[in-house]
Amino acid sequence: MLFTFENEKIRSVDTTMVNNGTFYFYGEEYTNDFSLISIGNHPDKVTSLDLILDNGNIFVNLTDSFGVKGTYLNDALVLYRDSVRYYFNEANSSENKYKNATQSSFDFKYRFKKEHRNDIVGRKVYIEDLHNYTDNYFTDSLETYFDELYYIIFEDLQTDIEVMQKIELRKKATMRFSSVGKSFINFDIKTINGELTQLADYIGTPYLLIEFWASWCGPCIAAMPELEKIYQSFKDSGFSIIGISLDDNELSWEKTLDRIPASWGQFIVSKETKKKISAEYHISLLPYNLLVDNTGTIVACMVSPEQLKMILAQNNTHQTKD
Repeated sequence: MLFTFENEKIRSVDTTMVNNGTFYFYGEEYTNDFSLISIGNHPDKVTSLDLILDNGNIFVNLTDSFGVKGTYLNDALVLYRDSVRYYFNEANSSENKYKNATQSSFDFKYRFKKEHRNDIVGRKVYIEDLHNYTDNYFTDSLETYFDELYYIIFEDLQTDIEVMQKIELRKKATMRFSSVGKSFINFDIKTINGELTQLADYIGTPYLLIEFWASWCGPCIAAMPELEKIYQSFKDSGFSIIGISLDDNELSWEKTLDRIPASWGQFIVSKETKKKISAEYHISLLPYNLLVDNTGTIVACMVSPEQLKMILAQNNTHQTKD
């Protein structure tokens, strides 16, 4: 079946027969929106694929290689996704390639969206990429790209409610990186035994990861096994972690500590301190973290495990050998 859409509603439906694994559709060009082709019927397996009905012969594979090609717009979208995948794999292949490959990816995306700013492909990848927030290394350049593209892309997107909401989320996410390069804020923290101490007491190692989390945060707990591996690998070279709970319920925090795979120090803060921290660092989602050097300067925030390993390796915090 072949569906076309307009304003998020089905515009037309066409059907055909499959003979010896092959099928054909004929019709007029329609590029106002993406169309959808599907094979199979419920409750049996149904396979579907997005495509663009621009002029030309479109070849669709819904079995082994699974893809669409043959026309300018469909091929352009394949090129975009293949290129983004290449740069992503290149960036994650080694710490030495991360910056160059990520910058190359940003540059490619920017050129592509600018080139396709007046067609459905440019519109789609622009909206998709609004989900990809900025990065510790590229805050300024990435936001400049989005700001400029915003004013040259489809005019109706500038007033589209969904796009405006996503842009607002981008702005909030970007604000979280404003602390990079600044000194940490000291505050009181409490151990599970009720002893009060201060964050400043733990500053001084080459790198300290301050991991903000909560017992009710599933992604926080899911991230801890990988953090534990990194901690065990780099702790003898001056890397340390402390966990700071933003729980309101201390009992829930204490119970969760018994079942999480984290061997670093764990602390909790008062509701007043939680409010202060959340406002200062623009914390609206957890997990959230800060990477601080031995001078107390915040060198990164919201670092993924992959980025953390790269930073530690690049800055001579050598991995412990097994």
